[in-house]
Amino acid sequence: MQKSFTEFEVLADRHDLIAFARDALQDAGAAHQAATVTAEVLVEADTAGVESHGVSRLKRYLSGLSTGRIDGRARCRVVVDAGSLLVVDGNNGLGPAVFQQATDLAIDKAIASDLSITFVRNSNHMGMTGWFTRRAAFQGLFSIACTNGVPLVAPSNGKNAMFGTNPISFSLSTRSDHVTFDGATGVVSRGKLEQLARSGGTMLDDWVIDTSGTPVTNLEEAIAGLEGGRGCAIHPIGGSTAERGGHKGYGLSLLVELLCGPLAGGPWSLHTHLPDRPAQVGQFMMCLKPDAVGDRAVIDTAVESMLREIREARSATPSNPVRVPGDRRRQTSSFRSANGVPLGAQTAQILMDISRETGIPFKFSTLEKGNRNEI
Repeated sequence: MQKSFTEFEVLADRHDLIAFARDALQDAGAAHQAATVTAEVLVEADTAGVESHGVSRLKRYLSGLSTGRIDGRARCRVVVDAGSLLVVDGNNGLGPAVFQQATDLAIDKAIASDLSITFVRNSNHMGMTGWFTRRAAFQGLFSIACTNGVPLVAPSNGKNAMFGTNPISFSLSTRSDHVTFDGATGVVSRGKLEQLARSGGTMLDDWVIDTSGTPVTNLEEAIAGLEGGRGCAIHPIGGSTAERGGHKGYGLSLLVELLCGPLAGGPWSLHTHLPDRPAQVGQFMMCLKPDAVGDRAVIDTAVESMLREIREARSATPSNPVRVPGDRRRQTSSFRSANGVPLGAQTAQILMDISRETGIPFKFSTLEKGNRNEI
């Protein structure tokens, strides 16, 4: 089901929102292309209904640029080019721009060589991981991507944050269908907690613990405790113990750390985001050309049949049908692209503040009156 507009305060045209974010990033020192890609990634998250990774994060990106913690004019450098294998140094650039360049290199390699493996070091937060795997899927490839990040997640039976929320995404498009999975290996992302706090939501009691192992149920306390991983930690998928399956989420998170840390030539999450140093986030992308492993038409038919059977599965709750990963986001994106992107009051206020500070117009419509406004 679509989220009701009553949950939001204002509407913004998708293209206006991209232009605003792009101009704000450029004003803070980002190069045009890096600012454009970063704006597109952030706005696509809001358009797809993933508000936790949308323009509410823009202020954090602007702060990184203005303080010099992120180099908005950095140029990626290929440090290893060995057949289908690439290692890319992001040179502390904007994460979305760094990984977009790495993704495009991976796509070109896979199209030419059937398979590519790309490691990225010295990057920053890259936004919604699925944006990049979809980019590869739309070029006819099967893709898998992941990233580490600021330490927020405890290992099974642990009480201290050591791993990033370490999202994993995969995507594949066929002649008439598409699947994209994009999810953290922590039971919840910090961005989701922040989004719940902005919208007046609540959290579950098995998401976050403090350093004594006691569950934290207050959103503000959890968000404050997760800052720098000092006072709280998120459970891995499955929870804190093997009995709840927490070792499975822990294992997936460890996989991401291996791919995005030591194998990429960078630190694992525990040693990223150190004071007075670049974040040194790592990323990973694998692209496969399905034609290399079989007849593409046969593969597409089999995938489409599988996705159709999944969607036709009997639902435990008839009002909530079984979906394929990515279905809801595509439906939401299509609706919001046509009707406007709704923004919560706190997110709108963040953008209004940026507008006042920079002089860049933020165009929006109020939901109650439908009037076009510009400040």
